[in-house]
Amino acid sequence: MAHRFFNLAFITTVLVNLVIALPSSAEPAQRGGVVKERSSPDLTGVPGPRPDLTGVWHATGRNVGDLSANVVKGQEIVLTHYGADRYRKVDQGIGDPGALCLPWGPIRGMIVFHPFAIIQNSSVIAILIESQRTYRTIYMDGRSHPADLKEHPEWMGHSTGKWEGDTLLVDTTGIDTRTWLDTSGFEHSDKLHITERYLKTGPDTIKWDVTFEDPVFFAKPFTAEWIFQRSTGDRIISHSCVEFEHDVKDMVPGILIGGSGKAKEEDGSEVVTPLNRPGGPRP
Repeated sequence: MAHRFFNLAFITTVLVNLVIALPSSAEPAQRGGVVKERSSPDLTGVPGPRPDLTGVWHATGRNVGDLSANVVKGQEIVLTHYGADRYRKVDQGIGDPGALCLPWGPIRGMIVFHPFAIIQNSSVIAILIESQRTYRTIYMDGRSHPADLKEHPEWMGHSTGKWEGDTLLVDTTGIDTRTWLDTSGFEHSDKLHITERYLKTGPDTIKWDVTFEDPVFFAKPFTAEWIFQRSTGDRIISHSCVEFEHDVKDMVPGILIGGSGKAKEEDGSEVVTPLNRPGGPRP
């Protein structure tokens, strides 16, 4: 298949046209019960004095797609009784939303083996993810999260951001519960709250810290950390999982059961699954 390529200038133009087309607070809501947003952000803004994160990036690290392999030193993933039970039974075959070509979610989408582009100005930041042709929008204009997110969750959640010195602080909630947090099978509830910190540590590196809070699945909050490396060039490929997927119809439930990462229960014991037990298979 011939791949379509986009450079950042073209993507920026498309993004501007897209967001400008969003309804302002003066326009009626399009769905029943949806809270009206404030006026659309001014997309004529520029990065200004803040660190410029614009560019194409990819996550690096050991077992980059496994959340448990990237938890910061001194912390660990502690699952609730319910969370541990789910982790033991999670189906890594037909139960993986990625296998069904569904959107990854805000975190997993940035740690799969595909790059992503960040487009930034003073009012809005967009993250354009190559895999599944998905995107995230981070509103920087001081708005709050919509009151109807529980009724209308989003695949990538709803994100608002602000600067704390040179660190971009992003608050995300309202994430569709069909998404996973990583490739090892950590799930979440509708109470998931994510706090991200982006710190540019050099011209070609960003330190990305993510704190996870979900009292349904996790007994306590924890933080994971990755390093984003600038990719060569300024293009991302138009990738669509559905276009190449021919195996879903033949997938059999129950072949790969259990999470493959590491986690503990509230009593301190290890959560053992068929995929993470000593000597057991790991995908």
